[in-house]
Amino acid sequence: MKMLKMGLLGLMLGAGAAFATATVGSEEAVAAPCCSSCDEGYASCVEACTDSACVTQCRTDWNWCFRRCSFSC
Repeated sequence: MKMLKMGLLGLMLGAGAAFATATVGSEEAVAAPCCSSCDEGYASCVEACTDSACVTQCRTDWNWCFRRCSFSC
């Protein structure tokens, strides 16, 4: 009985480790946006704003996009 419990525990740990290693870094697999889309997104964001806090958020979003965009599009 003790051997069966140890076997099941090992199986659960192995499956957990396999799942964890399969999903690590998957967030980095997303393709970079085209840099032109950063400017378009910024323009439409600012157009929809009604206050300066919104414009600041649009600028922050543009900075994030521009740091990761691809010029080769």
